[in-house]
Amino acid sequence: MDTDLLRALIARRTDLDFLFVGRATDEAADALAAFPNVTLAGPHPPERLPGFLARMDVGIIPFRVTPFTRSIYPLKLNEYLAAGRPVVTTPFAPLGDAEALVHTASDAGVFSRALDHALAATGPAAKARRIDFARGNTWTARAAAFSEVVASVAATHALV
Repeated sequence: MDTDLLRALIARRTDLDFLFVGRATDEAADALAAFPNVTLAGPHPPERLPGFLARMDVGIIPFRVTPFTRSIYPLKLNEYLAAGRPVVTTPFAPLGDAEALVHTASDAGVFSRALDHALAATGPAAKARRIDFARGNTWTARAAAFSEVVASVAATHALV
């Protein structure tokens, strides 16, 4: 997590409540726990996560931009989208087709405005687009797409 970004954002947006679920480093916990509009819920088993997600209006992915994060794909993106939630993220990595569905922000001011846009994007059509994207991005859907690619390559390069 980009704790500097989060500190600036949370201080700026005292009108919003921020809920963080999962393990946090001591540095992140110390940096965020002092804010009255922050709840650090800590880690929970997977079956409890939908209850937390139901309380959220927007999912955020405030990762630092580093060489390491450039190579990851956050599974929580699909979880947020499957729940129909809008997402605001830092530009930590290329997100492919998902980039059309998320709000990207590189600093606290832009992130704050992106949160406002995300909070306004609650209509049924926008929610349906997010859910449809997530349906096409399940492990089953990815495996089927991969199998199609392999079959296509095998058919064009018939083995002797």
